[in-house]
Amino acid sequence: MVLRIRPTVDRRSWGIRGARSRIYQLLKESPFPELAPDDNEPFAELWYSTHPRSPAYAAKYQDSASPEDVLWVPLNEALRGELPYLLKLLSVRTALSIQAHPDSTRARILNARDPKNYPDPFPKPECGFALTRLELLHGFRSPEEIARLAPPELSLIVPGALSVLRESGVRGLFESVSRAPESAVQSASKALYERIRTSGASSPEEEWIAILEDEYPDGDVGLFSFYIMNLEQLEAGELIYIAPNVPHAYLRGELIELMAPSDNVVRAGLTPRFRDVETLLEMTDYSAGLANRLAPEPLSPGVQRFPFADLSLTVFSGSGACTLPLKGVVTALLLSGSAKLNSRKIEPGEAIVFSAHEPCTMSWESAEVFLAATA
Repeated sequence: MVLRIRPTVDRRSWGIRGARSRIYQLLKESPFPELAPDDNEPFAELWYSTHPRSPAYAAKYQDSASPEDVLWVPLNEALRGELPYLLKLLSVRTALSIQAHPDSTRARILNARDPKNYPDPFPKPECGFALTRLELLHGFRSPEEIARLAPPELSLIVPGALSVLRESGVRGLFESVSRAPESAVQSASKALYERIRTSGASSPEEEWIAILEDEYPDGDVGLFSFYIMNLEQLEAGELIYIAPNVPHAYLRGELIELMAPSDNVVRAGLTPRFRDVETLLEMTDYSAGLANRLAPEPLSPGVQRFPFADLSLTVFSGSGACTLPLKGVVTALLLSGSAKLNSRKIEPGEAIVFSAHEPCTMSWESAEVFLAATA
């Protein structure tokens, strides 16, 4: 079984707009240019999945098998089941929400209690492979670093903020900030904006806060996470693993994401969407620090495999050919160049899904290819 896959597009406002987006560029080169009709719209995500939030489609050919006779059917219908993972391409223009994903036990509890906001009864471990320089917030700084960076406006949200940090640690401060009254958040945010406008940003954290003023003119509690969470940069080609219960937020850049097939997101800041502050505070792993950069397993020249949780992402770059031992349902996505899998040509922007029961041969030229599979 080999299926051609047409992705679905998410155009949320945080996506990179038009021709600057890798998603837009890819779709224009793909067999599906109609998915990018307007170069002024944001392009946030491409989904290659069976998840009901944004299911992809598979080509079903009629008797003549001519291009005009292709019928696109939901991928889960063509598979007669679900993919065991979710593969996405993200183009991030500005900050996503401060968020974490529940572990398996909490995912079941949240799904039973609130299936509208937590549609899946299983966890969402994920990895992100940076296609460009990628900025993000992840985990928590040390108490010493927070004390050094803390702005005077923090005490407008949490009176005696540094005393709270000394007495109750990072958890106590993060909880106090997150539970602050909206009136205090707005006052502190506006004071912070005013100081940065008047005196200039004194750090990369404050440069980000200045950027976010246009998006959150009345302020947002997530602004103060820039002083509590780690602000990091990944270079193109680096991959991070984000475990359940770890707060994070992508800020800017483009990446490939591979994760378990769950869309459970617990949000607490930098979003107009549903927030569940108490759940996030209760589930958060407060020991989480800097992002976990995974070292690849080199398989052959130009081929790197990144296993994590029960999944793996294999990355092909440059030019070459190799045979890989694969099993289960595998998805191959071509971003640039040319590639063939078992002599089957892959088009840019297209993915192919196939059942692997024996070693598969991949050949590629001046290409970027990503292969998602179970570990």
